[in-house]
Amino acid sequence: MSSRTIISCHGNFPVRFQLNLGYYTRYPNPSDDGRDETVRFLKLIFILLIMMIGAAFAVMNAEAVRLNYYFGAEELPLSVILVAALALGAILGVLAMLSGSLRLRRENISLRHKARLARQEVNNLRSIPIKDN
Repeated sequence: MSSRTIISCHGNFPVRFQLNLGYYTRYPNPSDDGRDETVRFLKLIFILLIMMIGAAFAVMNAEAVRLNYYFGAEELPLSVILVAALALGAILGVLAMLSGSLRLRRENISLRHKARLARQEVNNLRSIPIKDN
């Protein structure tokens, strides 16, 4: 059996893999103290907890409710209506925040352009010889 060590760059940190019969095995990195795995595990636990709370919420609010809107009426479970209202609110919040973010991004680009022009002007002024009268 032949094995080959492959060094690749993942983000800013080199990651070493050993190629052995088509499987990748990650070598432990001496500077890696296990934080990435701990954070991943905590994120997984958090997501599972949120999913369990959501499932319990859906089961507790399963009764059908009549939703009247401008163009008609529909009978839907209460949990579906509440999740749809939450999602609509999140989307509207992101859209409201997006305009301010785009304005700041345009201002940032403009300021970077002005700073670059100022640096060029300073460099040009430094290259001009000083005349003594």
